[in-house]
Amino acid sequence: MGDDEKSPLEQLKQDYLPLQEKYCLPCFDELNQDFQIEKIAGIETDYLIREIAKLVSERLSDFMRFIEGILNPVNGSILVFSILRALGQEEKKVLAEVYKTIAKTELKMIRLGLDFDENKEAEFIKEAVSLWKEVKPKISKILDSIDSNWEKDFRINGRDKCYFN
Repeated sequence: MGDDEKSPLEQLKQDYLPLQEKYCLPCFDELNQDFQIEKIAGIETDYLIREIAKLVSERLSDFMRFIEGILNPVNGSILVFSILRALGQEEKKVLAEVYKTIAKTELKMIRLGLDFDENKEAEFIKEAVSLWKEVKPKISKILDSIDSNWEKDFRINGRDKCYFN
């Protein structure tokens, strides 16, 4: 790469700056740390803000699906049932509230997919980042609780040992 050529990531950062300034969006590093927006480096698009909003939505959706599997463990895996045993009622209640909040944001993203509007995409990103800052500590606290209760509550088919033990 020559001296005046930019890496795709550096170009993405440069392309993001005008959007950040125009819409008062979070800094690139903050978005990248929480939503891995560097994944779109090198992608050609006329709608960078849409690509960023999709990555933000995907990250929230990943957590929503994880929580959904815990709250409604139809055909749940051993992991899910082990997590359920490690959670108390209060933690399940918090997860349900987090789920509801993320689901509402997911519906906003679906609506955005109907008609592109740069202003609305920017508002979605700001709202989603704010939501993430609110729910991240709650999710982290629940994961800490699962961690601390993991060993004492880990069982397979109601037994403390697996098939081969």
